[in-house]
Amino acid sequence: MTELPLDPPEQHEPQFQAGPVPHRTVRRGPRSGGREPTREALRDGVVVGRDGEILTRKRTTTGDIFDVPRELIEFGWEYQWNAVTVVGNSEVLIDQNLMMSENGWRPVPADRPGFIGRFTAVGQKGSIIRGGQRLDERPAALCDQARAEEYAKATGQIRERDAALTGGKANLRNTLANNDIPINHGGYKGRKTNIHLDIDPDAPRPSYEYPTGDQ
Repeated sequence: MTELPLDPPEQHEPQFQAGPVPHRTVRRGPRSGGREPTREALRDGVVVGRDGEILTRKRTTTGDIFDVPRELIEFGWEYQWNAVTVVGNSEVLIDQNLMMSENGWRPVPADRPGFIGRFTAVGQKGSIIRGGQRLDERPAALCDQARAEEYAKATGQIRERDAALTGGKANLRNTLANNDIPINHGGYKGRKTNIHLDIDPDAPRPSYEYPTGDQ
């Protein structure tokens, strides 16, 4: 039996090629030093913000932006909004602002406890200005003096008007009576009018005769 030499095995190419390695999604952990997770709201609606700041929803409806709550007004003081600009122009109110300052009005600081973040932004300093008006304060004693002066002035004007209407007529009536001049009590819309003429007896009179019917 003849032995046939065995041929070396043929090099065959693989029928299938390996695909690319699938990309694996790597989950990253929380960032260090990044945004803090949102804190849960407390029962009373108060939450803690950054740096421990207490955040609330103080204003849920639109009301009077110039309203100053009574709890913010200290005893013995009064508050008033005084205009500082008119359509962005402050020069037209320089004299008025000087007058207010001379009469004791002073600006309320924006960083006063209770006013912080209510009428201005948090961290703002200086005066409280809303809608071209500045919130000023003055001792109540000065306000009482100003009201008393205005009341006295108004009362004096009323008395002067009454004196001009009643006292003037009374003086005219006395003057006519002292000079034996009758007073006209009417003559309007059918009312009776008294007419009285005083003729000087020494005054010259016309000397002529009236014509008769015989001529």
